[in-house]
Amino acid sequence: MCRLKEPAPLPSAIELGEGGTLKFTFTAIDTTSGSAIQPKQAHLLFEDLKGEEDVTLPVTIKENGKASFTIVRHFLVYMK
Repeated sequence: MCRLKEPAPLPSAIELGEGGTLKFTFTAIDTTSGSAIQPKQAHLLFEDLKGEEDVTLPVTIKENGKASFTIVRHFLVYMK
């Protein structure tokens, strides 16, 4: 588990092997009030360490501020 505070990147890169699953579960919190929020738009940015293939994906956040996002390796498509 890794606890992040926006806009900090992960401490190290995550490599997802064939058939691997990566699941993000998080709560959006207002840093001023400490209350959960539901932003109108939320995105996860996946950056290629080589800077060639960055991807931004939309995420739905519920009214209680909770969100979950799962990536399964065999569904990823590599484009050249």
